[in-house]
Amino acid sequence: MIFPVKRTCLAAVLSLVVLSAEAQKVRRDHQPTLAVPFAASDLTLDGQLSESCYRDSVPVESVWVAGKPDRKPPRTRAWLFWNDERLLCAFDCEDAGLVAAPKSASESDVDGQDRVELFLWSGRERDAYYCVEIGALGALHDYRAPFYRQFDSAWALDGLRYAVARTATGYSVEAEIPRAAMEQMGFRPKPRAKLRGGLFRADFSASDPKAEPAWITWVDARESKPDFHVAASFGELVPAPESATPAESTFHITETETQLKLASDTLEAAVNKRGYVTGIAAGSFLDKKTGFRDAGYGLDIVDWIMEPGSDALYRQLLKGDLPYDFNNAYHGKRAKRSIEGPQICTQARQLDPWVIRGPDYVAVKMRYQYHLAAPGKATGSIWDQTLLFPDGKRYFISRDKITSVNASDAMFFRLDMPGHIKHQRGDTFSEVYLSYHGRIPAREFFGDFPPDEKFHYLRGANPLPRRFIRAYHLRDPKTGRDGPWLAGMTLDPAAVYEGWCHQRGYVCLIEEIGGRPIRPGESFDAAFIVGYFDSIAEMEKVYDEHAGHSDLEVDSSGWRLVKRGR
Repeated sequence: MIFPVKRTCLAAVLSLVVLSAEAQKVRRDHQPTLAVPFAASDLTLDGQLSESCYRDSVPVESVWVAGKPDRKPPRTRAWLFWNDERLLCAFDCEDAGLVAAPKSASESDVDGQDRVELFLWSGRERDAYYCVEIGALGALHDYRAPFYRQFDSAWALDGLRYAVARTATGYSVEAEIPRAAMEQMGFRPKPRAKLRGGLFRADFSASDPKAEPAWITWVDARESKPDFHVAASFGELVPAPESATPAESTFHITETETQLKLASDTLEAAVNKRGYVTGIAAGSFLDKKTGFRDAGYGLDIVDWIMEPGSDALYRQLLKGDLPYDFNNAYHGKRAKRSIEGPQICTQARQLDPWVIRGPDYVAVKMRYQYHLAAPGKATGSIWDQTLLFPDGKRYFISRDKITSVNASDAMFFRLDMPGHIKHQRGDTFSEVYLSYHGRIPAREFFGDFPPDEKFHYLRGANPLPRRFIRAYHLRDPKTGRDGPWLAGMTLDPAAVYEGWCHQRGYVCLIEEIGGRPIRPGESFDAAFIVGYFDSIAEMEKVYDEHAGHSDLEVDSSGWRLVKRGR
């Protein structure tokens, strides 16, 4: 029986699982690490999450819907704490309609209920895994099992305590596992004693409770079919010393129906959820040191997936904005055609960005699945974007990635980097700097010219530059006062297939990323630094500190730039 959600204190489902080492081999490049804070005092297990530790600690909130990378998960936050006596965990879950059933004679009834899950693994091959499930109305199912899913329901976890409360947006969970039970399962929590773990959730639909739930995971195992009982779904848990004090980014984030707004002591920025989307919203990127803002249509703005060649033979069959004209002043002479679309920035019209909070940074992630394709091509390629804002910096780090469902001899995606420049005869900028060309005065952009006439970059035709930096020197249009440089820096120069810097009513700064053979299922990406600098020398210094990277990995415990071989 399915019960409606009431505004009462409910016990949601908590699963504790410890997995055998016979599970899949871990892909280390996708394994996040979570520092587990020391809890000096015990929690009041009432499900309210009202203790100061929840405010003072950074939750895990970067989660995925397993097997459905284009789907935004409902908001899910999780915490882990430890001390000498117990392991504590908590979840705060957005859920408009809780699917729940009362306690019954069958322990397996909890399988069809909304639940949160904590998986743990000691790392010893001989260990079984253990599971405790607590139903939304108090049903209990606990069992022991050797790998793989060989359940022994006669096993019980001694001393487990838990509570769940209904919240304004869903439900919250608190649970504790006593030290004696942890030791029986092979764990001896102590500072820096690493173990493996996962944080998961099953979210059923109240309108269709028999349908497959959304399987929500902390670690994106990148499996086509969700399965949390594999090692690829586990991250690394590291108990922190008692003296370690959790920190949180100084960024303040506000959210409306149409935007995410971020503010710190050094920057302000907004990310559009509606309208003209992807990247940073036009005019929202504020340098608090100088008071200047970006002068264009946005930063790191993303378009189509393309390849060289002409669509002339099948243009009449193309849908939406896929037709691509060339041999004109806007696009130049080089023949190109769309593989998938639409142009995300103008045609997606809505994205659902989500935020990751770290100790000294915040990040925003976005994702979109293309739904138009040229004849003979499939739809469904996925664009991913990460925008990372480190505390105290005047720049952000970004990564754009395409995971393709198509093959191409030279696939690329197009983006604005750093962004276009709106101006009237150079009133908003005094010069442009291209690392592969040099400094260009604003007067060069007083009249329109096509992208391949001058200031053009094409990999192979031009020497590969040591750095790939494109920047414009801001100017106050009212006073003529020079401001900072606003730069877009592609950290791996070889990632850039083509670069434009031409005038078409505004200065158009487009980059095309990729331009190499791609097979279905493969990905390609590029990483960037976009922000304010007082000089070209300062740009170069920051560039050299991060040069050569093409990917960015981030979760609530940390971030890192990654170099990928081609």
